[in-house]
Amino acid sequence: GGDENPLHSQIFGFSAVELSQSAMADQQYDYDYFVLGAGSGGVRTSRIAATHGARVAVVECAPLGGTCVNVGCVPKKLMTYGAHFTEDVAGAHAFGWNVEKPTLDW
Repeated sequence: GGDENPLHSQIFGFSAVELSQSAMADQQYDYDYFVLGAGSGGVRTSRIAATHGARVAVVECAPLGGTCVNVGCVPKKLMTYGAHFTEDVAGAHAFGWNVEKPTLDW
């Protein structure tokens, strides 16, 4: 016996057999899988674990979605798309669209 994946021992410092024989193995917990952070990766891994029957808890100190969704990639894309809108409309006539020049009212 022993841990079938030697990487687990390297990362966690113990084998699955050692863990199962420890006092920790006798403890009861409310969750099978505990995720720190509800960014894209944390949400995805928690959903996958839950589909396999794990009782999952996710802890996040900021809005769900993480940096990319809330202040990074997605908001940047919205601003970039908006900034290029006039140029996109100007080129629309090449595709057969008859569009008036857009105006912006902040």
